This record gives sequence, C-alpha cells and structure tokens, in this order.
Amino acid sequence: MSVKKKAPSTVFYRCTGVTKTTSQTKQFIIQTPDYELGKIKEILLEVHPEYKDITFEEIEKPDHVKAWGD
Repeated sequence: MSVKKKAPSTVFYRCTGVTKTTSQTKQFIIQTPDYELGKIKEILLEVHPEYKDITFEEIEKPDHVKAWGD
C-alpha cells in the first residue's frame, strides 16, 4: 500500500513586472509555496534580473493549471 504525500500549500499570483531596459510592463502567473511575499519577490528578481520591479496580486488557481501534487 503506497501513501500519497500531501502536496505543500501553494499560492497563485498574477505578477506584473517592469523591465529595466525598456520599462515595458509584462504580466505572468506563478505558482509558489506559501512563502512570505518578500521572499518570493527576492527569488524572482534573482532569477529574472531583467525586471526592476515586480508586483503581485493573489489569485485563484487558473482552470488550465495543474497544481503541484494533483
């Protein structure tokens, strides 16, 4: 008998990023562990240095997205 591990608590955000070079605004959706927002922003800015700022709006899981552990 196998035991299914419980998926970590996740949160979905609609992010709006402003690029450094052109000041273009881009939107994207992320799924993330339930970390503090400051940590999420720090991680995103480290892996996406093309953005000078990112804002977040918490949203429900989009229908087309499969949540981790589903």
